[in-house]
Amino acid sequence: LMDLQPGTDYWIRVSALVNEMKVKDAPAVEFRTNACRPDTPLLPKLQNRTRNSLLVRWTSPSDNGSTIVHYILECDDGTGGDQYSEVYRNRNKQFTIGKLQSSTCYAIRLAACNEIGASDWSPVLRASTMGAPPLPPPPPTLRSASAKQLNLVWGGPSSSSSSPADMLYTLQMVDPDSGHGFLNVYHGSDNEYTCTGLTRSTAYRFRLQAQNDDGLSRWSEETTLSTTADRPAAPARPSVKGRIQAQSFRVRWDPPLDAGGAPVRQYSLELDSAGTGFSPIWNGPETEFNCDKLTPGTTYRVRISCFNGQEHSDVSETLIVTTEPVCPGAPAAPHLVGKVRSTSLQLGWERPEYDGGSMVTQYEVNMINPDGSTRIAFSGYETECLVASLLPGRCYAFQVRASNRIGFGPWSELYEIKSGPGVPSAPVQPLVTNRSAHSVSLVWNEPDNNGSPVHEYRLEMAPHPRVTKSSSVGSGSAKQLEVKGLHPWNTYHFRVQAVNAIGLSSFSPVSSMTTLASSPASVSGLRCTCVTATSLSLSWNAPHCNGSSITHYNVEIGDRGTFPTNDCSTTFDVNYLTPDTTYRVRVQAANAIGVGPYSTAFKFSTRPLPPEAPRLECVQANHNSLKLRWADGKNLDFIHYSVEMQEDGSDKFYLVYEGTSHSYRVPKLKESTSYTFRISARNEVGEGPYSDEVVYTTTRAPPPTLKKPEVLDLTETSCRIVWSAYRLPVSSDSVIYLVEVTRTRESQEPIMRKCWESEIAVDGLESRTEYSVRVCPIRLCQDGEIPGAYSPLKTFLTPSNQAQHLSTIDLQQNASSQVNNVGGTI
Repeated sequence: LMDLQPGTDYWIRVSALVNEMKVKDAPAVEFRTNACRPDTPLLPKLQNRTRNSLLVRWTSPSDNGSTIVHYILECDDGTGGDQYSEVYRNRNKQFTIGKLQSSTCYAIRLAACNEIGASDWSPVLRASTMGAPPLPPPPPTLRSASAKQLNLVWGGPSSSSSSPADMLYTLQMVDPDSGHGFLNVYHGSDNEYTCTGLTRSTAYRFRLQAQNDDGLSRWSEETTLSTTADRPAAPARPSVKGRIQAQSFRVRWDPPLDAGGAPVRQYSLELDSAGTGFSPIWNGPETEFNCDKLTPGTTYRVRISCFNGQEHSDVSETLIVTTEPVCPGAPAAPHLVGKVRSTSLQLGWERPEYDGGSMVTQYEVNMINPDGSTRIAFSGYETECLVASLLPGRCYAFQVRASNRIGFGPWSELYEIKSGPGVPSAPVQPLVTNRSAHSVSLVWNEPDNNGSPVHEYRLEMAPHPRVTKSSSVGSGSAKQLEVKGLHPWNTYHFRVQAVNAIGLSSFSPVSSMTTLASSPASVSGLRCTCVTATSLSLSWNAPHCNGSSITHYNVEIGDRGTFPTNDCSTTFDVNYLTPDTTYRVRVQAANAIGVGPYSTAFKFSTRPLPPEAPRLECVQANHNSLKLRWADGKNLDFIHYSVEMQEDGSDKFYLVYEGTSHSYRVPKLKESTSYTFRISARNEVGEGPYSDEVVYTTTRAPPPTLKKPEVLDLTETSCRIVWSAYRLPVSSDSVIYLVEVTRTRESQEPIMRKCWESEIAVDGLESRTEYSVRVCPIRLCQDGEIPGAYSPLKTFLTPSNQAQHLSTIDLQQNASSQVNNVGGTI
C-alpha cells in the first residue's frame, strides 16, 4: 500500500469475488502508520515593523502523527550573507525580533519540531526595518515636447537608503489656464511621465516629491517647461494679382487663420506645369511672388504651404492660371495636293510648329495673281483648300498664315506654280432668226480656245432661260444651225458651248426667240357637264392660240352636223336631241390664221325619259286603313314609287310611302273619312309626273269586343246578367246588345234577348242546370246595323230548391243572431 499518511490509523479487509461479484468479506484489520517529522512550514508573514524590530507570524504545518513541540525561528545579521542565528524556540506562532538596525533588510526562516525531529526550513522571508524619509529629489527634466504633451523624466533622491523599486513619486503641475495652482498629475514608481492634453506654446510649472516606506520627502525645486507650437493651418487659396502676362503672372495669398501658436517664418510656393507634377520654386516670408519665365498659353497650378518653425502646414487649395497666348508662328510653305488643273488646284500645308499657346482657329491663303494683285483665296480651319477661278497657263504664287484668338502670325514662304491649259472661253451670245412658225436659224462666232483648238460646238434649247436641264438640239464643228419642229408662237431659249481637247467651255449667254403665229392647237379636255333626255352641255379646255386669239369653235355632233359657237367661250349646249341616243362629238378651234385640228372624238348619250305615273286603286278599305295597289307582277326595272296623301284641310301632300313595292296599306286612319292620294314613279333617269288625284273613304268601325259578363241574383229559374256598356264614337249612332244564353250539356235552342241597357233579367231557367252566356254589341247607324264580336263565355249553374231553402234558413239565422247581438249590446 503506497501513498499513506504518516501517523494515521487505517482499517483493511479482504473480499472474495466470483465473476466480479463480491461473495464474502474477511474481518477488518486495524493498523497505524509510523509518525515522522513535520512538513515544511509556509513562508512566514511580516505582521508589523519598526525602526529596530520586526513582528513575524506563521501557521502550523502538518505534524505527521507527532505533536509539534516547538518552532525554531532564525534570522541573519542583515548583511545579506547565509549566516543565520536562532532568535526564537517555542510553541507560539508569532514573535517580535528586536534590537535590529534601522533601514536594514533581514532574512528570516522557520522550522517546526516534534518528537521525531525537525522539519525542513521554510522559504526565506526578507523584511526591512523602517528608516528615515528620503531627501528631496531633483526637479524633473524635459525629454521631449510637442504641441499637446510634455515627456518628463527624473532621478531618485541622493543618499537614499531605499531601493529605487520601493520609491514612489508624486508629480504636480500648475496649469496657467485653470488658476488652481499645483495639482497632482502623476503618482507612481516610474521615473518618467508624459503630460497630455496641454495647450500649445504654453509654459507649465512642475515639482516632484519622493516617497518610501519611511515617509514623504520635501518638494523638489520648481521647473518651468513649455509646449511647442502646433502645425499651422493651410494658407488661403492664392489669387492672381494684376494682369496675367504671356510669360508671367503675380500671385498673392493671405496668412493662415491659425498659425499653430507661433508666427509663420516661411512660405513655400509649388508650381505644376501642364500636369507634370508640383515642384517647389520659391521659399520666403513674403505673401506675394512673381512667377516668370513661363510658356505662353499654358495652364499652371499653384499652391502654398507655410512653416512656423515647428511644423509644416498642409498645402492650400490649388489656383489654376493660364498664361496669355501669343500669335502662332509661320507655317511651312504650302504644297500641291494632286494634279494641277487649268482653272483650279488643291493646296495643302502643315500646322505651325508653335501655336502661341492657343489652339489655331483659322488659316488664310493669300494668292498673288500674274498681274501682281493679291486676294485671300481661302479662310478656314482646314489644312487643305481648293483654289478655283484660275486662268489656264498662268503663274501664281501662294503663301499661308495661321491665326489663334490673339491674332494672325507671319506669312509663310511663297509657293509658285503654273496652271495648266484650260477649256475654251464661253462663246458670245448666238444670233437667232425666225424662218417659219416651226423653225429658227442660229449663228455664232468662235470663242478663245485657251491654247487648245475648238473641235465641236454644242447647242442646247430650253423653254425658260433659268432651266438648268436643257435639251441638246445639235452638235458639230459648224458655227450655224437651223432648229426645226418648234411650236408656233412659243419663246425658245438657246445657248452654245465650245469643246476642245481639255474639256467643255462655259455656256454662252442665252438668246431668246419667239416663233411666228399659227392656227390654234388641238382642243383637249372635252367633257359633258350636264345630260338630259334631249340636251347635252359640253365643255372643253381652251387650246394654245399659237399667237392669234381664238375667234370661235366648231362643234361636230355626229350626223347632226357642225355647229359654230358665237364667241371664244369653251361651253356649248346642244338641244332638241333624241332621248336615249349616243352621239359622236368633237371640237376644233379657229383664229384669224385658220382652223386647228379636231380634238379626239368622244361619245355622249342622252338620258331616257322618266317613267309615267301608274294608276292608283284601293283594293281593301277598313275603318282605320286603306290598302292601295298600283301595279302587278315583279318590278324588274327597280322603279321607285312615291305615294302621297293630302293633309286634312290643306292643299299640301305629304309622303306616306316610297319604295319598289306595288302595294301599300295606309294605317292609322279615321273611320268613315275620305282621303286624297296621288303617286309618281322614279328611275335612274329621274322622277316622272304625278298621277291624277284619287279619293278613297274608310268604313265605319264595328263595336269592340265586350268583357266577360257577370251573373247576379241567381235563382233556380232566373238570373240577372250585367256587362260593361259600349261608348259610341258618334253621338248620332246608338247601340243594342244581343244576349245569348245556352245550356252547355244539351243541344237546345239558345235563349236570345235584345236590350238597350247594359244588363238584362233572364227567367225560364231550369234548376240544377249549367248555362253559358255571352253578349254581342250591335252598332245602329244610318247605313244599317254593324254587329261586333261576341264577348267571352260566362258559365253558371242554377241552384236546386233544397239548396235555396237551406240558403233561406241560413239567412234567417244570420239575421236573428245579428238582432240578438244588438240587444245584448244595448
